[in-house]
Order: sequence, then structure tokens, then C-alpha cells
Amino acid sequence: MEMNVQQARDNLSRLIAAAEAGEDVTITRRGRPAVRLVPVREESPRRWNGKDLAAYLEEGGRFRGTMTADEIRDYIHGEREAWD
Repeated sequence: MEMNVQQARDNLSRLIAAAEAGEDVTITRRGRPAVRLVPVREESPRRWNGKDLAAYLEEGGRFRGTMTADEIRDYIHGEREAWD
């Protein structure tokens, strides 16, 4: 589906629904593609296995924002449960 900016303003709800349904939605400006609407996909949190985590840390790696504090806490909790 392709619409110009004015049409997109008038049909925004329809365009959002189409993008969420997987349809390609392009908004044009002066006849040229300007933007594409795409649905937001939920990303699964990064999961580390013990071996990869150990190798990463041995190489001097730090978490530098690759995992949130909640993700680290959940990871540690999951590892501890595996030992129970």
C-alpha cells in the first residue's frame, strides 16, 4: 500500500492496521518514497549459557549495556534453579 503524506494523515489508523497485519506500507512525499511503516516486533531478551558467558568474561568482556539489570538478575536466578 502506498499513500502520500496528506492521504496518510487522513488514513493513519488504516495504515497502522495494514502494517500490523504484515502489509508493506509506504508513505510518499512529492511522489518519492519517504518512510515505510513496519510493525514493532517484541525482541526476546538475550540469553547466555554458562559456557558463552564464561568465555565472554574471560576475554575481558563487560556487559556494557547488552543486558539490563533485570536480565542479569533473571539469568542468575535461572542458573541457580538449574542447580536445585
